[in-house]
Amino acid sequence: MASRKRTGSGKKAGRRQWLKRAYGMTIEEYEILLISQSGKCAICGVSQEKLKQTLSVDHDHTNGKVRGLLCHWCNTGIGYFSDSVQCLQAAISYLHKNKKPVEERPPQVS
Repeated sequence: MASRKRTGSGKKAGRRQWLKRAYGMTIEEYEILLISQSGKCAICGVSQEKLKQTLSVDHDHTNGKVRGLLCHWCNTGIGYFSDSVQCLQAAISYLHKNKKPVEERPPQVS
């Protein structure tokens, strides 16, 4: 079976349907949210332009409410913590507790 490559309009139509089905939002609502976040991840601030994929729609898994747009890494990260504020705060405390002063860190490789 030959694979079909989606055209730009086909991709947009598929995305439009997926956004509506998965989150109950239109592509226009996604764009408004993206603009309200200045085109950046709501957590780390990386610009959509620097990413290879679109920002992910983050939503509350208990009520389905859309919270914002996140890069893949931030969305995956909070997902691994099961959206638990308590676990995320514990992780932050752990990082602070084990943080080395700047002068003790190895040099960064560029």
